[in-house]
Amino acid sequence: MGFEPPPSPVATAGRTHVIAMDTQSLVGIALVAGVAVAITVILVLASYRKEFLVFQYQRGVLFKDGKLDKVLEGGKHKMFGKGWTIQMVDVRPTTTAIGNQEILTKDGLAVKITATARFQVVDAAKAVLESQAYISEAYLAVQIAMRDAVTDLTADEVLAQRDSIAARVTEASKARFEQVGLSLEEVQLRDITFPGELKKAMAQVALAQKEGLASLERARSESAALRSLANAARLLEGNPALMQLRILQSLGDAKGATIVLNTTDMSILPAAPNPEF
Repeated sequence: MGFEPPPSPVATAGRTHVIAMDTQSLVGIALVAGVAVAITVILVLASYRKEFLVFQYQRGVLFKDGKLDKVLEGGKHKMFGKGWTIQMVDVRPTTTAIGNQEILTKDGLAVKITATARFQVVDAAKAVLESQAYISEAYLAVQIAMRDAVTDLTADEVLAQRDSIAARVTEASKARFEQVGLSLEEVQLRDITFPGELKKAMAQVALAQKEGLASLERARSESAALRSLANAARLLEGNPALMQLRILQSLGDAKGATIVLNTTDMSILPAAPNPEF
């Protein structure tokens, strides 16, 4: 066996320095790799993150891969992953005009009715899922209810029962509104229009009614005047002196006027007193 001399201190120090450098390099490489992985993860997560801004007067119906996930309130919302979509729904109260609808009344007259409906979205998910256009559904529901209400009434009843018709239409439409996530507050009838010939006839009827009332009032006045004259005649017949007093009163009131008296019968005048000598 040969004898190997122990390594010199210089050689040992060199190998230790090399090992230390290798360890530091490995640590540096590991750190760089870790940072790279973290950056990659952050970039990947950022690419899968979506932000949705929902205004206070809106509700956001959120879908994940085409399926309903939840309804978002107003504010900023962050979602991670792919497949997120959102549909905004305005939940403020809305008033829509129900345009001229021509309806036949019970007595066969065509009337055009304009109305307004005030409603609000109370279930955004229903409004999106149950109807393709919930405002159109509301419009149609009011039209159908109004047609059903008016066809049971005559033209005169339609004019006289505007408020009750509106209440009937409101109650009849509420069920359909609720099916599509809406809350119906009220329906109001704005205008009721009749054909031109009918409007002219109605105007003539109204004029005849007014003229009849005026004639009745004139007749009442004349009757009252005749009753007053009859009472006066009976009173004078029983009291001839009242006629004399009335004539004298007329003579006293007639200043600067000429009064012609029938002298053939002066019995109604008071006799002149006999002079005394």
